[in-house]
Amino acid sequence: MTLNRLRQWRQFVMNRYALTGLFGLLWVTFISDISLPFIVMSQWELNGMEAHADQLQKNIASLEKQLEDWSNSEHALERYARETYYMKKPNEEVFRIVDQEGRPIVTVQ
Repeated sequence: MTLNRLRQWRQFVMNRYALTGLFGLLWVTFISDISLPFIVMSQWELNGMEAHADQLQKNIASLEKQLEDWSNSEHALERYARETYYMKKPNEEVFRIVDQEGRPIVTVQ
């Protein structure tokens, strides 16, 4: 470093306003309750929650469509009851086909 640069650096370090500003910047960035890492982590958490909320909205729309289908069609409601709760009519036999792990094999008609 040249002598002129050293003088400029010394003047900057000795300047109380520069030191106060630097201390304030460090305080706000790292030490205070609402620091930069806190803001970044909060934003990541908010983005995750918004993505989760979007997924839940899609799920709600799907469930509302399913409910509407069941409300309008007796056949759809009967099919759901038969597939989910294994309900059957009197004098009817129901066979449940499962794979090796015991999970039911579902075929879509």
